[in-house]
Amino acid sequence: RLREMHADSRLGYGLVFKNHGAAGGASIEHVHSQLIATPWVPTAVQRELEQVARFHEQSQRCLFCHLLDEELASGSRLITRTDRFVAYCPYASRFPLETWLMPRRHELRFEDLSDEGADELASILHGVLDRMEQSPCVRGYNLWIHTAPFREHRPDAFHWHLEIAPRVTNVAGFEWGGGDFINPVPPEDAAADLRM
Repeated sequence: RLREMHADSRLGYGLVFKNHGAAGGASIEHVHSQLIATPWVPTAVQRELEQVARFHEQSQRCLFCHLLDEELASGSRLITRTDRFVAYCPYASRFPLETWLMPRRHELRFEDLSDEGADELASILHGVLDRMEQSPCVRGYNLWIHTAPFREHRPDAFHWHLEIAPRVTNVAGFEWGGGDFINPVPPEDAAADLRM
């Protein structure tokens, strides 16, 4: 579907996401994901694009590749890894048990994933979500895929990834009003809880 939308010159971005459980905002009980295409690039993705472009101008390197190298070297926030993917709890996570899945190679677009890559991603994602759903504190979750925009992009600077935000604590006034998040669970502890 993303490839078809990419061909439509009226569209700028396609956001794939999933809301799971009432706390995650799911309004339909059966398992499903959603895709919304917009003529603009959503604010969070635009902010990411600006940050990675700035990092690339300074270092001539992809910020996500840099972060991934650091996570692999440290190992303290790793949940699991395969030949193609890494699942980890990012440094300065916004939410308890927040998890990112990222291709180990520099890849611009989710929709360019091979069938073998999709199978491997499905396997690692299933394992991570299974561990999350076993946690008594997780009341639901949201996940989304950040892939490169359909039109404007920096192929050398952006790296697609999947983010999972478990619903453990409530996002409230400070987070909404200030745009900063309070996370009482260090990502190293979260990774240890989710490690497969």
